[in-house]
Amino acid sequence: SFTTNNTKGSLCTSSSKYNAAYKYITSVACGSINNTSDWSKYSDFRDKSTDLAPGQTVQLEVKGRAQKGDYIKVWIDWNNDGSFDGADEFIGYASSKILNISLPSNTLVKPGAHVMRIILSNEDVSPCQTYTYGETEDYTLNVVRPDNSAALSIDCNELDLTKDDVNNS
Repeated sequence: SFTTNNTKGSLCTSSSKYNAAYKYITSVACGSINNTSDWSKYSDFRDKSTDLAPGQTVQLEVKGRAQKGDYIKVWIDWNNDGSFDGADEFIGYASSKILNISLPSNTLVKPGAHVMRIILSNEDVSPCQTYTYGETEDYTLNVVRPDNSAALSIDCNELDLTKDDVNNS
C-alpha cells in the first residue's frame, strides 16, 4: 500500500477567459470515471479517478457543447511535475471519438496518482495556458500494479551491481 500526491510541485493553470456558458465539456467517461458537468472555466475533478495497470487499456470518451472545428485535447502528467510537457504526456485529440489510453512504452511511469487534463477549445491550445473559449477539466488516473505481481519497486532507472573478489586466505 502507498500514498502519493498528484504532483511533485504545483499544477500549471489552464482555463477559459470567456465568462459565459458557450463551449464546455458536458461529460467524461473513462474506466470507472463517469462524470457529467455544467459550464465552468476550469473544473477540478481530481477526486474522480480510474485505475490503469501495465498492459491494460482504458477508453476515454469526452462529450461537449461545442461547434464543428473545436479541439478536445488530452494530457496525462506521467512524471508528476505539474507541467504536462514530458515525453508521451500528450495523449491525443478526443474530438468525436473514443481515445484509448495505456501506459507509454518509452517513458518510466511510477505507480500512483497522475493528473489527466482535458481541454475543449476552439483553439489548438497547450495544457498550461489561458485561452478564449472553452473549458479545462482535471481528473486522476491511478497507475496500479497488475494482480499477483511483486509489490517491490526500486526508485531508480538503472541499477549497477558490482562484486569485488577478495581472496581472504
